Amino acid sequence: LTDHYSHQGVALGVKIQGRVPPPVCKRNPKVRDAITAAAGKETCGEVTASDLASIRTLDLSYKLYGALDESEGALPLGSVDGLTGLVFLDLRGNDELAVLEPGLFDGLTKLTVLDLRSNGLTALRADVFDGVPNLARLELWDNPKLATLEPGAFRGLANMERLSFSEVGLTELRAGAFEGLSNLWHLDFWGNPLRKVEPGAFQGLSKLFSMYFPNSRDSVTIPLASLEPGVFDGLDNLNALSFSGFAKLTDLPSGLFNGLDRLKTLYLTDNNFKTLELGVFDGLDALTSLILWESDLQSLEPGVFDGLDALELLLLDRNELRTLELGVFDNLPNLRWLDLSDNRLATVRPNLFRGLNGLRQVELDGNQLTALPRDLFRGLGQLWYVDLSRNRLRTVPPSLFDDQRSRMDTIKLGGNRLTSIDPSLLRGMASMGTLQLSDNGFATLPHGLFNGLYGLLRMDLSGDPGAPFAFRPEFVRAEGSSNSGGAVEVALELPQGAAFDLRVGLSASGGSLSAGETLIRVGRARSEAVAVARNGAGPVTVRMVEVSGVPGPPCEEIFYAGFASHCWKGVRTAVGAPLVLFGLPDQTLEADSAVRFDLPSAFPDFSAGTTFAVELDDPAVAEAAVTAGLLTMAAVDGGLTSVTVAATDPDGLSATLAFSVTVEQVVSSYWGGWRSVLLRPPSADDDGF
Repeated sequence: LTDHYSHQGVALGVKIQGRVPPPVCKRNPKVRDAITAAAGKETCGEVTASDLASIRTLDLSYKLYGALDESEGALPLGSVDGLTGLVFLDLRGNDELAVLEPGLFDGLTKLTVLDLRSNGLTALRADVFDGVPNLARLELWDNPKLATLEPGAFRGLANMERLSFSEVGLTELRAGAFEGLSNLWHLDFWGNPLRKVEPGAFQGLSKLFSMYFPNSRDSVTIPLASLEPGVFDGLDNLNALSFSGFAKLTDLPSGLFNGLDRLKTLYLTDNNFKTLELGVFDGLDALTSLILWESDLQSLEPGVFDGLDALELLLLDRNELRTLELGVFDNLPNLRWLDLSDNRLATVRPNLFRGLNGLRQVELDGNQLTALPRDLFRGLGQLWYVDLSRNRLRTVPPSLFDDQRSRMDTIKLGGNRLTSIDPSLLRGMASMGTLQLSDNGFATLPHGLFNGLYGLLRMDLSGDPGAPFAFRPEFVRAEGSSNSGGAVEVALELPQGAAFDLRVGLSASGGSLSAGETLIRVGRARSEAVAVARNGAGPVTVRMVEVSGVPGPPCEEIFYAGFASHCWKGVRTAVGAPLVLFGLPDQTLEADSAVRFDLPSAFPDFSAGTTFAVELDDPAVAEAAVTAGLLTMAAVDGGLTSVTVAATDPDGLSATLAFSVTVEQVVSSYWGGWRSVLLRPPSADDDGF
């Protein structure tokens, strides 16, 4: 026999456990060809024992069709014998590979990566990996027929750190299934039809850090309905545990998590709990994140979270909660983020969040709330993010955020039934970055809504009846301005306040300006003053040449915590009415237009405190209103009307001036909204104007 193989030019190599390695040319043709190519030879007869030992990588992926033992679907023993220097063996993608015979990998002492993905494996037998003591990476994904792990299958794999059974067919985990994996730190069972996990299944995994237990996505598969206390015994270092995705657990018995005193993250999502037993979380002293979304929870007993002193994140979204009892969130001193979105809450009780002094983010969106207690967030001085969108709110208590004014960053109220809000709700929120009021019933914006919101970066008013709302500045007389020296100071005022910096270009006919533009800064209602001087004895008309547009590129999805881009939706900018100073000349107005007159400059000899009255002989042509010394004329319908203005000072001195207003065409109904804004009384902003 020796003479025969030597004649063929093939070295015998070493004897492995009493088995003489077959020459390369005598191996399965597909294995033979792969080894020959890996050795860099033209023919199998050229491959020597030294060549075999020098091969570091062998690729047998998608190459074993028709090359396996027909009775068992096994790769013949001896197929990889002699490859003593092999580091990476790729066996993925071979549907007929059903069995790995113990001894197949004997002698591969340098093998560190073994890829067995996407095969037809049905079981892993005891001692199958005994010959690869340095194996550090074993890929077993996508073996849908792999139903059994025999105890001892992984014996000796002390260097293995990660092991994934994603998308395989495991139905049970037996005691001792992972014996020998003393350094394993990650274990994943995503997409398996697990029905039973025996106590002792994880015995010996003392260094396990994370473990994921999502079950099968097949809706007809019997779910993993429950777990027995003791199943996690010995996992002293476990940091993250997940039963999420498709586990469909129905019960979590008390004591289940005993001994997991280092566990920090627990995922229990997409299950069928209905409720949680008191004491189920006992012993989880280090837990910082508890995720329970979409688990069919219908009620929570007060005290269920007792003992979770380190908890920072509690996600209860997408459940069936209809009410929350007082005390359910007591004793969670370190809670930072609470998500109750997409439940069925119709009411929330006052003091529901009492004691959560560290709470920073609350999400109540997607419920059925119609009203809110005024003291719902009382005492929560660290709170900065509140989502109340997609409810049925018609009002919001102005005092709701009294304890968060200096810290609040994000308020989301979109998708409710609000027609207005009290601007005092937002008063003092100088650091507010995000405000969402979209898809409500706002036809107009409350006066002073944005006053004091100096840090506003993102705002959404889209989907409201009045959108896009016009940011249309108005000329106003600067406080304390006199007519002495033939000059008057004027400013620009934005009734709702500026949600972003608004720059306005100015021009004057019949006079000159001290500046060609002015700026209404974000969070303010009024610009700095601009002096207007006339060139002769006639009137001066000051106009807005242009108003800067909504800044930044178009934006869509903008309301996520931490999103940095500037974005404003549902608003536009528009040029306001001109202002006439030093006279009351005849005016011609077009549809959808207006003009303002500064009455003190038209009566320069009258002292402060003068009152003004206006009469029109045909009020069907134009509307008039006098506020703070400014006469506003807004077109109503086509025609001509005479206007008479009477001035009376505190000493009884009186005088009248008359002029005419011609409206050239019928005014559209849209203009009515702007007329109502122009003719409304102004009020002081936060700067005292």
